[in-house]
Amino acid sequence: MNKSRISIMVIGLTALAVLSACTSNAGVDVEATANAIVAATMTAESAKAEEIDLAVQATMTAMPQETPVAVYELTEEELAALIDQAVAEAIAASEEAAAQTVSATSDATVTEQEAADITYVVVSAEDALAYANELVVYYYSLYEGHVDEAVTALNEIESELEAINTNLQDIEDILNEGLEAVNNTIDELNQAASDLSERAGQAQTQAQSWMTDFSAAQQAREEALLEMKPNVEANDRSEMVDLVNGFADEIRNALNDGTLAYQEKVAIAQSGANARAALEKFDGLLLRDWNRNIESLVGNVARGDLTRLRDGFASFSANLPGLESRR
Repeated sequence: MNKSRISIMVIGLTALAVLSACTSNAGVDVEATANAIVAATMTAESAKAEEIDLAVQATMTAMPQETPVAVYELTEEELAALIDQAVAEAIAASEEAAAQTVSATSDATVTEQEAADITYVVVSAEDALAYANELVVYYYSLYEGHVDEAVTALNEIESELEAINTNLQDIEDILNEGLEAVNNTIDELNQAASDLSERAGQAQTQAQSWMTDFSAAQQAREEALLEMKPNVEANDRSEMVDLVNGFADEIRNALNDGTLAYQEKVAIAQSGANARAALEKFDGLLLRDWNRNIESLVGNVARGDLTRLRDGFASFSANLPGLESRR
């Protein structure tokens, strides 16, 4: 029980005793007065408990809000860079939460303002972690069922972030018990802060190689997609045109949902390889511009560059009717 609550209770009990002694002469309703004192005590206690929440809310309201990023419009390289930035910010926020907690407990007493400050940085770190995790989940959605160096590295980073989130939750749980409980469990709070700091350091080490791992994986994927061998052969010019149209259909279908999943990339690259082989077989140099355009579109697909893919495909598809004369 904190000092303010004790003071309120003592004053209330004293007033009740005085009122009881005067009941016969003054006609005071002791029961009603007692109820009023209890209600006042509970109201004061509730107001005290809300001070931390109000301080945190006021601080967070005053902070500028980030503008959401349209991840669907990013190239994969831009998405990887955004993940790198979000993870770094989440780790930094977690380190700040650990440092703030250690600073507040250094004198073995946590004040209401210090509790509010810790709560704010913990909640901020949790929000940063949630955002980083959303980006990681979106990246996974693009490569469902496919494992490479980038996906493996991201799995390891995700594990570290989950551990950090657990440490943050430990601190938040202690703070949620109230100021009296916080000051009675200073050692536990310090240990949670120490664990958080250690885990954040490990996560930082793990995250340092993310962009390198991503770049290596992206280059390998792009090379593999661009070097795919045809698995369907055109027997005449009519089938050649059908294969080119089929390539266009694969891109059109992939663009319908605004994303490029890895399996869609494979399907487009395979269809492109078939179309290019058919063009080379029947019209060679006469249709080399079509071949170059297909190669360029597959390159955009491999890099996950939806903006350039849409622009290039708009021109490509507009010229498709002219290819019918080659049947």
